Amino acid sequence: ATAFEKFQPRYEEFHAVGERVLCGGTIRVRGAGSGIEMDIPAWHVVEFRDGKISRWESFGSKADARKAVGLAE
Repeated sequence: ATAFEKFQPRYEEFHAVGERVLCGGTIRVRGAGSGIEMDIPAWHVVEFRDGKISRWESFGSKADARKAVGLAE
């Protein structure tokens, strides 16, 4: 059984930082049992090597993701 009836990522921000991309937005989910919908903030730093994803990190906030790539908030 799955926890979510709906799992829909919506990324609205993309920032290239060298070989990495900082992306952020929300993930809209709906609970399979409860039917409750909510948006969860989603921030990721994706690193590329030879045109392929070599690392994917998730962060709980935009500030933490920006700090991970050396950008000040």
